[in-house]
Amino acid sequence: MDPSRDGGFWTVCFGSSERERRAAGWFVAACAAWAAVLLLAAYVLKHQIVVAPAAWAVAAVPALGAIGTVLVFVRFLRDLDELQRGIQLGALAFGFGAMWVAISSYPLFERVGAPAADPEHYVLVMMLAYVIGNVVAWLRYR
Repeated sequence: MDPSRDGGFWTVCFGSSERERRAAGWFVAACAAWAAVLLLAAYVLKHQIVVAPAAWAVAAVPALGAIGTVLVFVRFLRDLDELQRGIQLGALAFGFGAMWVAISSYPLFERVGAPAADPEHYVLVMMLAYVIGNVVAWLRYR
């Protein structure tokens, strides 16, 4: 059996050609690097390891990393064929929708006693929903 057409999760959601898999690898690496930088910056700022003006630079690094990750994602989408691009855009739409629901609804739950949510929690909701969208696509197209 040709491993590029095996119906596995990575093949269905991230492409079967070498170019598609390479672009997906860069995207996954960019996401991991951004998440690591975000966590490190949050730790440094929370524990006041640096003070202004260096704290401003520490706070800016994750934003720059996020911009870079978006650019890598756009490149990733360009390198995909039509089916994979549709899968990714569907997963992205699901993630965006989940974040929209969380941002617009959860503050109401906070008013009745739910714990307060930080902005990072909403990003986590979006990322998890994006992964769920990819899993649903994999189950549909495998």
